Amino acid sequence: MEQRQSKKAKRNTKASSSKTREPTPGWLIRLMRRKNGREHEDNSKKIIDKELTATDVHPNNNRLSIPLSNIVELEFLNHEEKRAIEEDANKVNKEGVDAILVTSDLREFPVNLRLWDMRGSLQYNLVTGWNQVVEDCRLKKKRNIRLWSFHSNDKLYFALVPLSVSDQ
Repeated sequence: MEQRQSKKAKRNTKASSSKTREPTPGWLIRLMRRKNGREHEDNSKKIIDKELTATDVHPNNNRLSIPLSNIVELEFLNHEEKRAIEEDANKVNKEGVDAILVTSDLREFPVNLRLWDMRGSLQYNLVTGWNQVVEDCRLKKKRNIRLWSFHSNDKLYFALVPLSVSDQ
């Protein structure tokens, strides 16, 4: 059993093992400047590199799981968002924080970020629109992605970057 857990642990950390900060993609910098004005600095945060799992892409789940232990830059929420997530944590019916997920071809999807305790592990989850992202972006199990965040006019945005083999 220990050998099986070891293989599983390696598989789960494969895409997220690098906690170094890659440069913000050029398309994302241009988008932030367009939304925030030229004078605004790069406020992007790298959230995670992740190999998508079966639960990430299954329509019945409608969620992208983001384990806190794999997040590169934990300080991606503003004060109000943190407060809302913390107040929400103990509720049965969670409201979460509304956000926009944008893809590299500049499509935007409304999503909702929630914090769940999943079997003793705290995880953020992008929900409420995630199935549309999976369908429109043709995301599949084992596909590697990078997720960034930024703010524009106090609105939380996530930027989804599908990774090619050379990006990993």
